[in-house]
Amino acid sequence: MTWDKLKSYLEAKFPKSKYPGLEFKEVRVDDYWVFEVPELLTADDRKQLEKLRDQDQTRHPSQSPEPE
Repeated sequence: MTWDKLKSYLEAKFPKSKYPGLEFKEVRVDDYWVFEVPELLTADDRKQLEKLRDQDQTRHPSQSPEPE
């Protein structure tokens, strides 16, 4: 998932009108985004983030070589 997609989700979930001064900083450790939020993410939030993540993955059908 790109940082822009993740940040957009977090900004919609935690709007500046409710959380003035909240800034999400782009921090990546290995293959993980690391960020702080003012409230715990719910199970539904995690599902939504998984959907966003999976949209970025390109899937290619596996193809076996033709037998000769």
